[in-house]
Amino acid sequence: MRWPFLRRSAWQRLAQLYAQQAGLPWPGALATVFSRPLAGENAPLFGQTILALDFETSGLNPDQDNIVSIGFVALQAGIIRLASAGHMLVQSAVPEQGDAIRLHHILPQMQRQGLPLAEALESVWQALDGQVVLGHGTVVEQAFIARFFRLAGLPAPALIWLDTLNIEKSLPRPWGMEQEPRGYWQLAEVRRRYGLPDYPAHHALVDAVACAELLLVQIDRLYRHTAASATVGELYQYSQP
Repeated sequence: MRWPFLRRSAWQRLAQLYAQQAGLPWPGALATVFSRPLAGENAPLFGQTILALDFETSGLNPDQDNIVSIGFVALQAGIIRLASAGHMLVQSAVPEQGDAIRLHHILPQMQRQGLPLAEALESVWQALDGQVVLGHGTVVEQAFIARFFRLAGLPAPALIWLDTLNIEKSLPRPWGMEQEPRGYWQLAEVRRRYGLPDYPAHHALVDAVACAELLLVQIDRLYRHTAASATVGELYQYSQP
């Protein structure tokens, strides 16, 4: 368990930033998100809607790479609501080529039929019933979102990002392990260690569902038979790098 003062510090920074951003001219449904009070630090996690989100991108540099596709699904009361799922291809001025096509299986003509990025992100904000967003290695999603808003003259929105990668890194490692094997922290590998099934990789919606499933078993590991006692603030702290 992280030291309580560290948890309070991270949460206090988020709460202050959220309050500062509440009056900004956010577009579309994001304005509705910021019109609501921030979820309480001690609020039950399963009392919140958690939006599992995944971006497939052409690379890791938001200044030169593009979002190729977006997938999301909501968790409510500890249940993955598949009826809430969404998957969108995103238009790009520079279609994917070569290795990127082989990785994502998205052809240039498919990208041309996708949504403009602003429209695709608006669908995400419409699905965000609250402020809690979940991902695996959310530094990628946060970086691309930050660039989108930076170009619009706005800061990155201060949302409650939960990260199954950082949650896993915060847990005790196997006895005697000095160095993790290659790929040890990848979503598929972490899932295998929990006995979760293999899913096809590099599909945004599949990865969002896979991440949501992983969070549920991580919470079970952290809280055992007291998962209902998990709070937003505790999982937020576990999600810090």
